[in-house]
Amino acid sequence: MKLRRTAILSASLIISACSVTPSYERPDTTTYLGEKFIQSNADESLSTIESVNWWVQFNDPVISRLVKQALENNLDIRIAVANVMEAEAIARAATGRRWPEIGASISGERSFTGASTGSSFSPGSDRLYTTTYSVGANITWQTDLFGRLRNAEKASVADWQALNNDRDAIMHSVIANVIRQRVQLAIAVQRLYVAEDILQSRQNTLDIVNRRYSRGVQNTSAVDVRLARENIYSAQANIALLEQNVSLAQHALDILIGKKPASLFIADNDLNQLPDLNDAITGVPAQLLDRRPDLRASEFRILAANERIGVSLAELYPDLTINTGGGWR
Repeated sequence: MKLRRTAILSASLIISACSVTPSYERPDTTTYLGEKFIQSNADESLSTIESVNWWVQFNDPVISRLVKQALENNLDIRIAVANVMEAEAIARAATGRRWPEIGASISGERSFTGASTGSSFSPGSDRLYTTTYSVGANITWQTDLFGRLRNAEKASVADWQALNNDRDAIMHSVIANVIRQRVQLAIAVQRLYVAEDILQSRQNTLDIVNRRYSRGVQNTSAVDVRLARENIYSAQANIALLEQNVSLAQHALDILIGKKPASLFIADNDLNQLPDLNDAITGVPAQLLDRRPDLRASEFRILAANERIGVSLAELYPDLTINTGGGWR
């Protein structure tokens, strides 16, 4: 009778422990955005957008080359990859805790005693050698009746998936910054070229004004000469500022692709040219929010926190661990 009551009590405890663990339900996107943002041809719109190598749509070999270097050498991406590897190891360790632990040991010992005394060796007596071998094994298994280890495993896997999405978010962020800096560098170089042309034009204007003033042309005075020189000085100052902007954009791009500053050469190459843009993609559905890695990472962290609630609730109940072992001597 007592055994039956104990079994019933244990079953009720297990059921109560499982029932109080909260369950996560994913929210409906349409509830927050409204039907007017959800298109009927969502699948067709999604198929027109490359979700992996989206930067190739710019049809710019320079961008493709820079993105490849950034993915290989960027330090932030390397840190994110290392975090993913660590989280994967933690998740695998959490999975292993649900399995029995097996231990084994083996040892040997050799000793001698004196045959005459029976306890120790004495001069003139024969030695009696004894060899002892010991082999043992033990198995330990935690039954996890209330789901503590199971919920901990799910939480670790959710953390792993969250860091996976964090890595993807960092990668896309780095790629976007590379493209932005590449465009800013090209624009800064083009503005520098325009400023140099303006300086040359103002230099020609100063030469003309000087000749007119030296020959005494009417309506030409020393004020005109000074104004032309001031225009040249202003153009030179603008060129100095634009050269600084080019250097800053170049150094920022170098850092993003994991190289030392001033490693890129912008003179007489394709870095200062921008490709022709394609037609803008219209009709992007609101379901793209479900594909954003930062949002997916937040959702996985909610899942992990939800599972840890189950871990905390299971810790209120006792653990049952089964040990067994054996050996030979």
